[in-house]
Parts: sequence; structure tokens; C-alpha cells
Amino acid sequence: MANNETAPGAEAWQRHVERWREGGLSVPDYCREHGLDIGAMRYQIRRATRRALALFQEEAGVPISEFPDEATRAELGRRTIW
Repeated sequence: MANNETAPGAEAWQRHVERWREGGLSVPDYCREHGLDIGAMRYQIRRATRRALALFQEEAGVPISEFPDEATRAELGRRTIW
């Protein structure tokens, strides 16, 4: 597990989130493979998701619920963390 002295910076976290989304591993498996803290990775995934939603909302000019209904979450699958 990463500690504060060796924890990735913002750009490294962004790359980890992108690689996790592109890969087929669960969050725990990805974290074990890369020596990352699972809770920190889940936090970074939530941050990235919120940033993407905010950017889309700003560009589209349409309000978006940050927490979609159950059917939408099921359709999106495990790659999205709400």
C-alpha cells in the first residue's frame, strides 16, 4: 500500500483512474497490482467522475443528477463508481 511519502500525485492518480477504466480489473485487484490504497483509489475515481459530470454539465448547459437512478447505474455497470 502507498503511504503519504510515496502516494501518487494528482497526475499519477489521473493516469491510474484512466488505466483502471480501460482495463478489466476490479478496484481491489488493480490496487494490489499497483501497490495503491483501495480507499484512496475509490476516492480518486469518485473525484474523476464528479469532474467529468461537472464538465459535461457546463458544456451541455443541462443539469445532471450526480446520482443516477438504480436502472441507469445497472446499465452503466461496474466501471462507474457513484
